[in-house]
Amino acid sequence: MNLLLLACLGTAGPPAERLPAAPDAEVWKALPRQDPVLPAWARSLVRPLPKATAAMLDLDHTQRALNPLGPALAAKVRWAVFDALGCGYGKQVAEADLRRAGAKEADIKALGGEPKEWPADDRPLLAFARKLTKAGYSVTDGEVEALVKQLGVPKTVALVHTVAYANFQTRVFAGLGLKPGDGEPPAAEITWDKEKLTKVPAPGRRPWPEVLAAKVPAAALTKPDWEPIPFDELEQTLEKQSARTSRIPVPDLGPQGGGSGRIVWSRVGMGYQPALTTAWFTAMRAHTAEAGMDKVFENSVFWVVTRTNDCFY
Repeated sequence: MNLLLLACLGTAGPPAERLPAAPDAEVWKALPRQDPVLPAWARSLVRPLPKATAAMLDLDHTQRALNPLGPALAAKVRWAVFDALGCGYGKQVAEADLRRAGAKEADIKALGGEPKEWPADDRPLLAFARKLTKAGYSVTDGEVEALVKQLGVPKTVALVHTVAYANFQTRVFAGLGLKPGDGEPPAAEITWDKEKLTKVPAPGRRPWPEVLAAKVPAAALTKPDWEPIPFDELEQTLEKQSARTSRIPVPDLGPQGGGSGRIVWSRVGMGYQPALTTAWFTAMRAHTAEAGMDKVFENSVFWVVTRTNDCFY
């Protein structure tokens, strides 16, 4: 899903807008439904990725309206992430959700103040959301242990899911150039005509060799500010990480792991928060099937993202 915008931007020449929003008639032709205006990001993505956009809207509904943290706390956590990353559009959405959940303007204003102004129960959660966003590698076992003591394991996993989702959304919003005032409808149940949606075609993709051969202005090429890591040191770090005890007990989901196989984070997600995890996987798989990206390039971008964030994974 981090590759979503690359897939979109590689389908045509540079438009006047980054991805022009589709009008209502075109939106509902691509997404067989006749409900109110879609979010700005969905109106931009529906042309190149109609099925992935539908899955992302389902994911958005799950995160915002059905989040096990509750709509108010989930909105506060997302606000903390958007604020840490300077995403004004995301903060606007989170604030709208808070108002719908009954928050007062003073409560929303307090989020932008000092941590001592936050409600005592929210303080460790919002601090964790900011730290995981800005320097996830520095989160300690003790911090997670304290969250588990406060929330319990299932809601701690939901907290991590919520932080991850807001980080993902920030990249989508930034890539599309969205800003406060671009609008957002209220969270509402989203249902699609599944049969009609399967018949909606994605636009044709340019041949991958042609995409790779595109000329990139020299000014757009920047050297990453990475410190070199000797291979031996990298191997030692990975071995040390593999030997660690999990901060969250890994549930026993049987031989197939509830469809997650042997991937530990997938087992944790499916074991403690199956709805959030399934919604994410559904959106990810819809994008993979529809985008048709080169696998080597796709995994290379994944490596670049994890390296940039100092993520051992």
